Amino acid sequence: MQTDSSKSARAAHVIGAVLLATGLIATSVPGALAQDTTVSVYGHRYPFNEYYMNDVMADAVPGVKVEVNLSTYQQLQEKLRISLSSKSDDVDLFACQRAKVLENAKFDRIQPIDDLWEKYKDEYNLGDISDVLVDAMRVDGKLYAFPFGVNTMIFFYRKDLFDEMGVKPPKTMDEYIELAKKFNSPRRSGTQLSMKMVETGINQLNWHFNAEGPGWLDDTTFAPLFNNAEGVKAIQKLKELTKYSAPGYLSNGNNEAMVNFQQDLAVMGLQWMSRAKAMDDPEKSKIVGKMDFTVPPGGGSRVIVVGFCLSKYSDVDREVMFKILAEASKPENMKPAAAFLLPARKTIQSDPEVLAANRHYGAVCATVEVAKDVPPLPEYSEVGEFMVRRVHQALTGELEVKEALDLAADEVREHLKKRGYDLK
Repeated sequence: MQTDSSKSARAAHVIGAVLLATGLIATSVPGALAQDTTVSVYGHRYPFNEYYMNDVMADAVPGVKVEVNLSTYQQLQEKLRISLSSKSDDVDLFACQRAKVLENAKFDRIQPIDDLWEKYKDEYNLGDISDVLVDAMRVDGKLYAFPFGVNTMIFFYRKDLFDEMGVKPPKTMDEYIELAKKFNSPRRSGTQLSMKMVETGINQLNWHFNAEGPGWLDDTTFAPLFNNAEGVKAIQKLKELTKYSAPGYLSNGNNEAMVNFQQDLAVMGLQWMSRAKAMDDPEKSKIVGKMDFTVPPGGGSRVIVVGFCLSKYSDVDREVMFKILAEASKPENMKPAAAFLLPARKTIQSDPEVLAANRHYGAVCATVEVAKDVPPLPEYSEVGEFMVRRVHQALTGELEVKEALDLAADEVREHLKKRGYDLK
């Protein structure tokens, strides 16, 4: 049994691991603020965004109306692509992750906030926010996003069923395949795979390529690695797992995966830590207290630093937008969100109440130490689309695995060369 102090030390240590994984109150409102100021904030629908955007930001700053816009991840990215590329002012704030910060900073679509961070650092005790997470939101030395925490993908498994069968959670992909086969039945699938285009598929493949080999792109040159021998083996094993997966794996996203787990339709699989608490929701879950969590077999699942960016094209006072974020980041607001992700504030990371209330934190802390974000390429989503589409063809038997990966690698090289990359 870990003591509170050892748990606290473990939680604090995890932020150091994030650095390796990512490579990296006053209520006054700024003067001249009209009482009818409206700030439009955009995000995709999942527990973290729903909590902050609906429950916290909406009333964060007196005299400011916050218009909340939640959609699917795909719809959000399409909205941002159209709005930011056309320099529209209809988006003010939007939820982001480190990889998207790199992308939008490259195309000069978001505002640096270094000056505001320094101005309000003492008022909001921003020094309590981990420097590692702040640095993860920097591009070329400039701070482009307000960090709120860390999310990572952990391994969900039915501990009650594992105990009944007398088996332990898998440590390797080979063990995972054998257990998926053993547990698979007409009643429930042995596992849950999520290969929906594009981001969900990238997340699934990011894990498989990292667990089996050096990843899917070279971190320096960004040349494709996924069609090497290790990559071929990774997809061959993934193809074997599809035999025991819940139906619809090619189109399943995070929401479908969560429902499959909650409705007792799948035994195990990869999922974001932000979805862990939903397993014990008695109004939606049939498996309350039965799901447990551990490090994904082989390690290498995705870890992200999440927060919010200010659109460069917003016509709202940037200081007003920053204060909405600063107010939302207060300890009393961030503490309830600890159920959804590792909080950015160091004092909350080590809070005994937070540790006791989130039984998945042990798995999260251990996972982050071996997790890995997508390659630090602003166009990672674009090249990932080539990869996911070809893997779909390999999984359905339309193409042989090696053929599919070679085709995707050629498409990625051609695309990146057109974007000005020298792949050597």
